[in-house]
Amino acid sequence: MCCTNTYGIVRHRQAEMMLAETAKQPTERRAVSAVISNMILIAAVIVVGFSVFAWTEYQASTYNSQYSQAIRSDIDQLKERIAFECVFYDSAAKNLTVCLINYGTINGITVQTVYVRFAGNTTLVSAFSDITLTYFNGVKTLTNAIDAGQERLFTIPTDLTAGIPYSIEIVTGRGSKLEDTLFAS
Repeated sequence: MCCTNTYGIVRHRQAEMMLAETAKQPTERRAVSAVISNMILIAAVIVVGFSVFAWTEYQASTYNSQYSQAIRSDIDQLKERIAFECVFYDSAAKNLTVCLINYGTINGITVQTVYVRFAGNTTLVSAFSDITLTYFNGVKTLTNAIDAGQERLFTIPTDLTAGIPYSIEIVTGRGSKLEDTLFAS
């Protein structure tokens, strides 16, 4: 049998409404949670994207700078023009004196290494890496470099045998090479 009590019907309807309310609440919360999590995910992707973009820009800028510097250095090396003016061996003092002239357009040519070998041979007689350039009057240069149109000399101690041809190779600070042959006397 069914009750016709209005209190029971009202109570039944209240229970149904409460059930409907509790059923709606988690769905609404889930919808809000999904929107918030999507916004957080989008923000994170944007931040990572900007970070990758900034890193890429930095790497490209660094590479461009290094490449430009390497090209300038190569161009300067190509513009280096030095020549032997004189090569003199003093057998009594066992010193080799080399006079150089910079006839190019690049300033600041330095002598990094000097190799003395038997001519036509790879056998090394001596090698020097601490070269001090001087003026012709014997005064040391301040910069230890040869500017365009200038002449400098250096003296290195080495024991050479008279009558034998020797090869003198000079390597500049930029990597240019200059070679000449000398007969020791």
